[in-house]
This record gives sequence, structure tokens and C-alpha cells, in this order.
Amino acid sequence: MERIPAETWQDYKGHVRRYQWAASLTGPGERVSDIACGVGYAGLLFPFASYRGYDKPGVPRADLFPGTFTGCDIDDPAWEPGPCDVTCCFETLEHAADPARLARVIGASTARAVFVSVPVIPTVHCNEFHRTDFTRDDIPPLFGGFTVAQEWPQPEENSHVWMLERA
Repeated sequence: MERIPAETWQDYKGHVRRYQWAASLTGPGERVSDIACGVGYAGLLFPFASYRGYDKPGVPRADLFPGTFTGCDIDDPAWEPGPCDVTCCFETLEHAADPARLARVIGASTARAVFVSVPVIPTVHCNEFHRTDFTRDDIPPLFGGFTVAQEWPQPEENSHVWMLERA
């Protein structure tokens, strides 16, 4: 399963925990971009911020969740998210055709912090939607101009999570 159902999003505690953590470190009025937002449930977790979710057209559920949603193709070389203070990019880079390009695009549009997570065990061989495997050391260098402010392992999700701040 690659998409969390809109009706049961609360059941996916590992995914929700990432967003709760990012929300706890986001200030009132900050602009938040959520890259590959899925159905958009994270809009509920940033009620004090200006939340914009990006995903394939028709995936976000604007009828259920607050925020602004923009259809996009993260692999389109012409696509760029709007300017923001904070970007969430959870469990997304492994899906991108060119993760380094996507990280550069995210970094160029983000003023303060990027929250990012990826699986840090090999998954390409067992998940048809994953294109790239990462180690813990692979992610911070992809975001030039940012430094690691916080990080934590999420072994129950086979992932690692970072907060990268603008240097």
C-alpha cells in the first residue's frame, strides 16, 4: 500500500507522528508545503499555518481536509512548488525519478526548514513504487544550503527522519 486511505489516516501512527513532529516545530503563520501529501490529512495538523499540499491531481481530498491543494507531477522538470517557510517531504524521495533534482527544487523554494524521511533499508526489490534505495548518510547532502538540526530513527517504519535548517 502506497497511499493512506482518507477514512483511516489516524491508524497510521508512524506517518502521523512525523507530521506531528514537524507541526510542533512550525510557527504560527508559517507557509508549509507538503510534497506528495497524499489525501492531505496533514492539513489538520497545521491549523495555525498556511498549508499547501502537492500531489497527483485527484489524490488530495480537499472535500475532507483543510488547506490548499495543487495537482503536480514531482518528476516533471518544469514543476516547482511555491515559496514556503517549511517543507514536509515524507516518504517521497524514493519515488522520484531524480531525487537529487527534487531535493534541489525543494531547497530552492524553502526559506527555513525541510522535514524529510525515507526508508533506510533496501526497498526497491520489494516495492514496485520505489525507484531509489537510501542510507542514512545519503539524504543531508542532497539538500545543499541546509544542515541537520534534528534527526531520529523510525525503525518501526524502516525509515529515518530529519529536520534540515537553512544554513
